Amino acid sequence: MKHVGGLIAAGLVGLAACGLELEVAPSPSLDAGDGRPATTRPEAGPGPAPSPPDSGELSPDTGAAGCATGTADCNALADDGCETDVSTDPVHCGECPKICAGGNHGTPTCTAGTCGIVCDTDFADRNGDPVDGCEVDLQNDPDDCGLAGIDCPTLAGSVATCTLGVCGFRCMPGFASCDLNVFNGCEIDTSTDPSHCGDCLMSCSQSGGVTSVCQVGACVVTQCPATHADCNEDYADRCEVNLTDDEQNCGTCGKVCDPAQQCVNRACVARP
Repeated sequence: MKHVGGLIAAGLVGLAACGLELEVAPSPSLDAGDGRPATTRPEAGPGPAPSPPDSGELSPDTGAAGCATGTADCNALADDGCETDVSTDPVHCGECPKICAGGNHGTPTCTAGTCGIVCDTDFADRNGDPVDGCEVDLQNDPDDCGLAGIDCPTLAGSVATCTLGVCGFRCMPGFASCDLNVFNGCEIDTSTDPSHCGDCLMSCSQSGGVTSVCQVGACVVTQCPATHADCNEDYADRCEVNLTDDEQNCGTCGKVCDPAQQCVNRACVARP
């Protein structure tokens, strides 16, 4: 038997030298109970738990419904995933849905999930509220003329104006800029100034025994020569009546002489 065992061992060595692998059967052992050979094999213990399949979804702490921060599934369709960029979408700004207000003269924007507005040319959002849009007209608003915050000055007797983004002024009723100086506004009160009564070129007469004042923008005669009077109160003809010989205004306005009388030296006397 020793000779046979040696031959077998030599054959196995030779096969291994040729690169062949042999499956070696387990060595028999005697069972202590019945004397029959038993095969000894290692017991198969429980292996590591299998990893769950990768679902491809992010954990909820990265965004709403498993979406990454700054994105969201606003159309609730699984096919396109988190299709909305809520950091820049003015219809879904910060969340679904949140529509940014555009207001007047502006385009709504969304930046970092916060609504804003881009104003049209020549308009501005002075109050910072996108709901009323770009409420300032930089071409015509005297409080924001040309640029937001540029106030046109209010000068004497005038109202500030803004035309095509350039400051100016408009005279209030009863005032005028007679010296054409844009820096002192409407310096003349034409309702009371006798040298500029009603307008810059109208002067109330103060000569030839006639004295007049300016009342509510119109010249009014206050004194006539002793022999005359302003009976019709029309400044155009001023002291039109000669009180010394006017039979309809003899001595004073409205004193009418009888038909048989005439006005002589401010008195009604019988005709000769």
